This record gives sequence, C-alpha cells and structure tokens, in this order.
Amino acid sequence: MKTKMVVLTDEEARETRDALTRAIEKTGVPFWHWYQFGWIIVDPDGRHETWWRDHLIQALGPITLTIVRTDGRNNWCGFGVPKVFEWFKDSWDVD
Repeated sequence: MKTKMVVLTDEEARETRDALTRAIEKTGVPFWHWYQFGWIIVDPDGRHETWWRDHLIQALGPITLTIVRTDGRNNWCGFGVPKVFEWFKDSWDVD
C-alpha cells in the first residue's frame, strides 16, 4: 500500500535543501516541491515515515525536519498558477 507524506524543514542553507531534494529523487518516488521548505511524497512502496526520516538523515546528517504521514482521503486544495497543482492531479489523487 502506498504512503503519502509531507516533509518540512527550516534549514536556511539552500545547499542543504537541494541535497534533501536529491535524496528524495534518488529513491525514484513521485514528489512535489514548489515551496522551498516543503516536499510532498507519494511512496508506492509504502515505506513508513521513520524510514524516510532515517534515509534523509543518513543522506544529509543531523538536520531539523518533520515528516507527516497523510493517510486516508485525498483531500487537498490550493490557489495559484494551475501548473503548480498538476502533480496533485497526476500523482496524489491516484490510488
């Protein structure tokens, strides 16, 4: 069963945030990253949020981050440029 998560950090260094993005990319999962301090992940392999924490800490070292698993209904809403939300329609809403 796939898992859906939101990853947040308050790391100021762009290099650290870019490394976090690369660590997620390396796993091959679909993810959304339009805001500089947040990533949304759909993990088709169903890995637990603690796996993701450990994976990111191993790749980046001890950074401050929060991972929130979002099970259940596919609720989301947004406002802005439609292109920003295409990923949600293509990856988040697909069960």
